[in-house]
Amino acid sequence: MLKRIHMSRFSGFVRFISLSIFWLVISFSPIKADGFLKSEDLQSIKTICLIEDYQIGFCSESNLNGNHVVLRLSEIKSVLLNQRTHGFRVSATIENMSKRIILNSKLKIMFGEDEAEHLTFIIPQKVIYKDTSSSTISHLIRSDVKSVSKLYEKINFIYFNADPSSIKLRPIEINFVRN
Repeated sequence: MLKRIHMSRFSGFVRFISLSIFWLVISFSPIKADGFLKSEDLQSIKTICLIEDYQIGFCSESNLNGNHVVLRLSEIKSVLLNQRTHGFRVSATIENMSKRIILNSKLKIMFGEDEAEHLTFIIPQKVIYKDTSSSTISHLIRSDVKSVSKLYEKINFIYFNADPSSIKLRPIEINFVRN
């Protein structure tokens, strides 16, 4: 009986130490410390597409060599509008490494699997070789617009949980200046 009580105290002490170490590690971890999506979280979201004879070839989330373009999600920003309506500003860019001039492009930003959670993003500007499009163009996704309510809810979930892992970028079309 005495041996059992002694072992019980020892296992309780081990649990206490284990739990203390766990909470110590979690409390000092900088990952998702404030629970909001930051620009650093978005840096990993990119799609790289090979360009073959003015056409989009193979696309990957891994680095590719040769003539290619890089699609990036440059910003998701939480905004409060005049009427106390909440929304998100979403912005994307395209980096041109294709040795051709991009005339304009259209991307699909997928925040989830459902089509209602996708956003078509148009970049209406020329982008020369080794340059990146401007990130001043953005879409405003508002909480009070019923047609985008599912998209707003998905972005809201991603933003406040600081989890961009479900976001994907895909090119719809990239138009080049033809010589």
